[in-house]
Amino acid sequence: MARAKIVKKKKWIHLFSPEWMGNSVIGETFVEDPSQILGRSAKVSLTTLTGDPQRQGVELKFHAEKIVDDGVVCELKSYTILPSTIKRLIRKGKKRIDISFLVCTKDNVVLRTKLLLITKNPTTSIVLAQLNKKAQAFVQEEAKKLTANNFFETIIQKNMQKSLSQHLKKTYPLSTSEFRQVLISKKSVQSEQLKTLVTEQAKAAET
Repeated sequence: MARAKIVKKKKWIHLFSPEWMGNSVIGETFVEDPSQILGRSAKVSLTTLTGDPQRQGVELKFHAEKIVDDGVVCELKSYTILPSTIKRLIRKGKKRIDISFLVCTKDNVVLRTKLLLITKNPTTSIVLAQLNKKAQAFVQEEAKKLTANNFFETIIQKNMQKSLSQHLKKTYPLSTSEFRQVLISKKSVQSEQLKTLVTEQAKAAET
């Protein structure tokens, strides 16, 4: 006699932001069991968390990490400004600098960081090179003082952008200093790996 197939009922499961972001509901999904969500990704607008409509141009990517009583807690994996928002920042007659580099945080998390700098007025290639070098050095030093979560938090609150702009003002005033994207490259690394990453990056910056 054939055994009866047990059909599990699906239910709505809440997705929560991490504790440092207030465990806010960032979405929900319809599944049989919460374990089916683990490891999956969810993208939401920053407006969902802040309630600020002006932050719709920023997308946050989360990974489902831990099951709790009423849902699944997610961890932030990346912060991205959408291309349509970037396009609105660009103006004729100004210089744009795109910088991509690695930073290592206080808790040994390696982040791929992509900066967008836009000058207030046209300037020389020498000044642009100085801005590139100083911006990269500033962000790397700030990252050493912060955990990965704190680093993301300062960017979401736009505190890092303001500090960077003030720091670079001594070299040349900017109309925009933004983190175009920040994403976790390696969850944690050992000291020797860090030395290799830093060395390779320093060589690349010199070329």
